[in-house]
Amino acid sequence: MLFRVVITGVLNGAINQNVLHFKKAGAVWPTDGAALCADIRDNWLGGTNGVRQGLITLQKWTLIQAYNRDTIGDVPVSLSINVTGAKVGNGTQSFGFSAILIRLRAASGGKRGRGRCYLPGIDPSTWNAGVMSQTEIDAWTPRLAQLTTRYVGASPSSGFQLVVAPKSGVNPTTQAVVRLELATVPGVQRRRRPRCSRRCCSSRR
Repeated sequence: MLFRVVITGVLNGAINQNVLHFKKAGAVWPTDGAALCADIRDNWLGGTNGVRQGLITLQKWTLIQAYNRDTIGDVPVSLSINVTGAKVGNGTQSFGFSAILIRLRAASGGKRGRGRCYLPGIDPSTWNAGVMSQTEIDAWTPRLAQLTTRYVGASPSSGFQLVVAPKSGVNPTTQAVVRLELATVPGVQRRRRPRCSRRCCSSRR
């Protein structure tokens, strides 16, 4: 089964979203959709090495939704959450359109073998002249290692495999993500209306 997961947050009153795709063989809908939402809350966002650890407290995630991409018209599974960044940083300089960027890479490479995950809530003190400090890079290393173990590869520990998928269509062709890469310069997420659009899809072609 192919799942489309929309993670919604807010920073300084501006809504931000990421879209990720996961596959699980033999999954049962909606039970596994609910399980995936909870896993994203507890391990992608939360936990000792969740992404919240590297973002300021003004970033708050409020909703996770899972969609079944194998069928048309299914009502998504929704999980309301209250998860915030863990760092007490300089929020007055942390603009909502500047974000830590994690690149999703598939084995095939090229435009169809990559995706992006934008994480608003940058602490400006961890950057120097627009480049992430080595200390901050080192801090993100165990976070990406945990996400890789839990969601990347043929046998992820969560049972949900992170993939790159087109943004629409039923039973689309997907590519398994083989590695996560941390960008050392900020990503830019343009302002948008509070809905998922093409530019916020992190697993798009």
